[in-house]
Amino acid sequence: MSPADTARLLLLSSLWGFSFIFMRVAVPEFGPVSLIGLRMGLGALLLLPLLASREHLRLLLANARPL
Repeated sequence: MSPADTARLLLLSSLWGFSFIFMRVAVPEFGPVSLIGLRMGLGALLLLPLLASREHLRLLLANARPL
C-alpha cells in the first residue's frame, strides 16, 4: 500500500469515526428526525457537483417533475 493510500484510509477512518461522535453530541440538541434530514440534505448538496460533472444533473432536472 502506498503512502497516499494510507493517508486516504486514515482520512476515511477519521471521517467515519467523527460521524459517530457527531451523532452522539447532536441528537440531544436537534432530535433524531431533524438530524437525519440535515444529514440527508447535506449529503445531497455534496453530491450535486458530482452529478453535474457527469451530466447526470441534466437528466435529473429533466425528470424532476415526475419524481
